[in-house]
Amino acid sequence: MPRRPVLWCACPAVLLAVTLAFAADTQPATRPALDGVWRGFTVEGKGERPDRGPVQLELTIKGDHITARRLDGNKEGLGEGDYRITPGQPATMDATEVRARGRARTYLGILSQEGDTLRWCVATPNNPRPTEFETKRPNFLLVLRRQKE
Repeated sequence: MPRRPVLWCACPAVLLAVTLAFAADTQPATRPALDGVWRGFTVEGKGERPDRGPVQLELTIKGDHITARRLDGNKEGLGEGDYRITPGQPATMDATEVRARGRARTYLGILSQEGDTLRWCVATPNNPRPTEFETKRPNFLLVLRRQKE
C-alpha cells in the first residue's frame, strides 16, 4: 500500500504551533518593558528642560503594578495601583489608584518610550486623555529616566 504524504491541513495543531512560534520571533512586543525604577520630574511645557520641574518623583513598576513617591524633600508617597498600556500612536497608559475605603481614581494618559527615557502625559482624574505631550491643565507631563541597578 502506498504511503500518503502528510499534509499541513491534516495536523492543525502543529500548524498553529509553528505559526505562533514564528509570529513570536518576528513581531515586536506590543508592551514596552517598563519593569524597574524610573526617576524624573513633572516638567513644564513640552519638557524643554527635562531635568527640572515642580515635582521630583520616582515610579517603581513591576508587572502591572506601579508605585509613585516624591523625592523632593519629604519623600511622600503619591499612591499606588495598577496600570494598563494599549499600543497605538501614541500608546496609551492608564493607571488606577485604589484609595482608602476602596475608591478608585483613574488617570488617563499617553506614553512614549525611547531607550531609558519615558514620557508619560497624564490627566488628573475625571478629565479626558491628553492628546499632546505637554503640561497644560488638567494634564501634566512626566519625563523619567530608568535607573540602573
